[in-house]
Amino acid sequence: MTQLVQRVGANGLQLPKELIERWGAKEGQEVIIEVGHSVIRIVPAEVGAAEIADRAAAYVCDRVGDAVVVGQPERAGERWRVPVLLSYRAKQLGVLTYSLRGEVLLEESDSAPTLRERSRET
Repeated sequence: MTQLVQRVGANGLQLPKELIERWGAKEGQEVIIEVGHSVIRIVPAEVGAAEIADRAAAYVCDRVGDAVVVGQPERAGERWRVPVLLSYRAKQLGVLTYSLRGEVLLEESDSAPTLRERSRET
């Protein structure tokens, strides 16, 4: 982890361009600045397909079971849609939907109990 010591000036703080580039942000990219008790966190306003796939895989592993995997996320307007698949057979069980920020949208997704039930169907 890189640490940087700066003095707060009249205009606040400015992060060096090299630090931003190492982090992976590009010019014009939107970020979210979260302020908590004694901490400031900067995160991308939108997460990419790889991060969505990781989050979906963790979701199904925790809530559905290990016989289920996720397919390639697809961007659909202001949403990410992730197919949920049976790992040992070519069968789609349902879909998980995520916001561009990477939050699972349960009301637009197939529920974990539904996915579990579909995984048991032959």
